[in-house]
Amino acid sequence: MNIAFRNFYGIIDSGGNMNIKATQLCEILQKYLIKFNIYEHEAVYTVEDVKNACLNIPGIPTKNLFLRDKKKNFYFVLVCQEDKRVDLKKLSNELELKNICFASENELQEFLGLELGDVGPFGIVNDINHRVEVLIDSELIDKKDINLSANSLTSTIAIDYSELIKFIEKNGNKFKVVDCN
Repeated sequence: MNIAFRNFYGIIDSGGNMNIKATQLCEILQKYLIKFNIYEHEAVYTVEDVKNACLNIPGIPTKNLFLRDKKKNFYFVLVCQEDKRVDLKKLSNELELKNICFASENELQEFLGLELGDVGPFGIVNDINHRVEVLIDSELIDKKDINLSANSLTSTIAIDYSELIKFIEKNGNKFKVVDCN
């Protein structure tokens, strides 16, 4: 498995062949002065694909879910470690909402401009109405190198928790720390 690595902080490395979505995201992160590393790799669609591809990207692999409430009033991107089993009923109770469920592929495209497999908190750059809230598992607080989709099946961003929070806030979206245990 070939992986290309770039370190970014304020300077665009134009020598690569990143997906346009990933390139645009990098430009936004740089504008916000967010520190991150990006890794390019073969296309992966699921957590299982990442494991099978043996990407060996340093950091904490994550699972990202696009969720909504039953009435379609609230939308969320949930970020947790890849091996977490998420109890949607428990999450519903914690958020004081009824029936949290998976949002549809059409809703993913409408709200975040993403396709299946691209889900992650960086999709909020396309959420111009700031309707999507990012939910972050409490076990990721203060962690370094959290691996997230770069809005692309072929790019992964490693970012520290504090930098992720700074990105969410600068983008104008809300976030909440939740317990996925």
